[in-house]
Amino acid sequence: MENINNGDFEKFVRENLEGLDDSAQENLWANIAARQKRSNMWLKTRYYGKIALPVLAIAAASIWGVTRLLPQHSEVANSLTPISPIQSEQTSLLTEASASDSASTALAPVTGGKMPVVVQVPGTVKVNRFPKWYRQNDVPVATASFDASTGILFQNPESGNAVTIPANSLVYANGQPVTGAVDLFFREYRDIPDMLAADIPMHFTDERGTFFFNTGGMFDVRVSQNGQELFMAPGQAYTVNFTATDNLSNASLFYLNEKENNWDYVSNQPFATNVSNVQFDMRNPEMLGGQPPVSTEATVIRENTDGNAEKCLPQSPNFANVETGIEWVKEAIATGIDLTTGKRKLPVWYLKNPTAVDQYYTFSFDRSDLKLVYANDEGTRFFPQDLHGVFTELNAFKDCYFIRTGDSLITYSPQSVNAIFSRTNSWKSCTVRQEGPDPANCLMTLGTEKDGFIQLNARLVRINESGINAALDARKVFDRYEELREERLNGLLKELNVLRRFTETSKMFREEAEFCLEEKDWLRFFEKNLPSMRSRYLKLEQNGMTSNNPAIRDAILAWSNNARTLRLERADQIAADLSVGKQLGAVLSLTGFGAFNCDQIYQFIRQPMYSAVTFTAETGKAVKATQLRMLDKATKMFLTMKSADKLVLLPGRKMELVVTDNEGRLYHLAGADYDRIVSKESNLYKISLKEVTNSVQSPSGWADLLGI
Repeated sequence: MENINNGDFEKFVRENLEGLDDSAQENLWANIAARQKRSNMWLKTRYYGKIALPVLAIAAASIWGVTRLLPQHSEVANSLTPISPIQSEQTSLLTEASASDSASTALAPVTGGKMPVVVQVPGTVKVNRFPKWYRQNDVPVATASFDASTGILFQNPESGNAVTIPANSLVYANGQPVTGAVDLFFREYRDIPDMLAADIPMHFTDERGTFFFNTGGMFDVRVSQNGQELFMAPGQAYTVNFTATDNLSNASLFYLNEKENNWDYVSNQPFATNVSNVQFDMRNPEMLGGQPPVSTEATVIRENTDGNAEKCLPQSPNFANVETGIEWVKEAIATGIDLTTGKRKLPVWYLKNPTAVDQYYTFSFDRSDLKLVYANDEGTRFFPQDLHGVFTELNAFKDCYFIRTGDSLITYSPQSVNAIFSRTNSWKSCTVRQEGPDPANCLMTLGTEKDGFIQLNARLVRINESGINAALDARKVFDRYEELREERLNGLLKELNVLRRFTETSKMFREEAEFCLEEKDWLRFFEKNLPSMRSRYLKLEQNGMTSNNPAIRDAILAWSNNARTLRLERADQIAADLSVGKQLGAVLSLTGFGAFNCDQIYQFIRQPMYSAVTFTAETGKAVKATQLRMLDKATKMFLTMKSADKLVLLPGRKMELVVTDNEGRLYHLAGADYDRIVSKESNLYKISLKEVTNSVQSPSGWADLLGI
């Protein structure tokens, strides 16, 4: 027994198990387990050592490593809910039977008792003999062969997930029973590098709108015979013992519709009860129905990062470089002192949405209370008077009126321009633009609270005391209007950038209890704790943080080192926490093969703005994007865009961009570059990308590129 190789072991099983009753087989396996105990311990140590060493190396090398993005390998098989008494017994055999160095080791079928083939997979390998119909990507696949008349119990110890296919349960596409040897393909997507390598969509759409996925792991089960796709027979089901990568709330099961390359909702019951009999047949999509529950963005972030106060990690100010950081620190501390001593006040408009893009603020500030003041002569000449003085550019039209002209009236309301114009007493916005060869002709846009915007053509005139039109230089008037408008908006943006730099730099001086607070929450915290904040910022000033460049430089470097140390300590703590406690899991009884996803869906709590985007390579060549993916490493939020030419704008978040072009080539933009780019106002973003096709041929390649 001590020197039995793989071939002899199969022969031993065939010769010694056949004909034995259950009790005798149990005694025989106990003897095998006792003799193999020392060998098994060495194999486990060697196997898990292969996993542990790269994880430790990545954690030590990465300053800002996000440990939960790493593959989570744990011996969770023992905590799986038993499928049945005999399957539970077979599962225990998986932990006792000797493993080999090959990709998979199958114990030969026992024909007498029709016991399924028991398979343990020490590791996954990249296989090149996939059928044409099988989804092609760079994620390794575990494979095993078995006899269709016997079935298989298959387990991947990397995840603990197990698949059981009963005997005589497979059919061909025409419904005829399958006989003979078949191949099982079992692929898992356990982390973000896997999903990047798989090129899988990470968004979901139903009648409520478009949502993003936050996955707890995906698996793909397929069976083939000589390249021919096989199916479960009617009335038959195979079982998957599945353990998720995270304890997600509101988790649901989804199925990948490969023809349309999107996800179909199956059910949320498996993860609500931990045991389920999901009768889903991928050949019968009419079975689908209902809507998955929706999680909040805050819940997703908290569950991804184990986000309670004692585990939150320090945030990183977005300094382009140390010299820029020095200037930001000096300005931010001076701003903090002014805010805490009453010299200035945080504007309400900024407190409401501190992470919005420039367009949001400029649009929001183009609102006031206006009324139309008419001339006393004929009543057709009017002037938009701002009751609060927001639109300072209207001062350019002093002593002027506008006369409506009758052509090209435009409305964004079902009602006519005339109806809205005649009955509206209060307007919220007004812009005027010179238009046409005659300098006095213009297009005026008026906004209302109820009806949106109307546009009307008008002519600028000046009226003297007698009511007769006086001569005016209309071009000069409109030039002054544009000058005053630009001054107003530039003043707003200047103030906005000061506040943004104050908020961003504050991350460097926050105490541990403030690590979890997002920008909006921290600003409220700042306002509620002005005395302690005053003490904090005055002390920073006393330490030279507004004048001493070398001292500021040392503070930035010291903060970076301290943050790195704290992150590594927290990584160890989180890793330890993951090793205990029961993880989210379910026993899934499925009637169709394919790719399935344990996932929660969410939308951003602050609806982001979108902008048109074009991409180029570093060489200057245009990149024709077919897919755009985005990753926030800090929160593990990974999403795909429905359209590759629309960029979601999330200022303050360092979103990594991954673009696939029409030739299948891959490009990358670092998160810090994204944050710098989207913080600038633009209607069309032109982004230069670095090609990474040759360096991301596997999940480990993606992990290395992104530092996760």
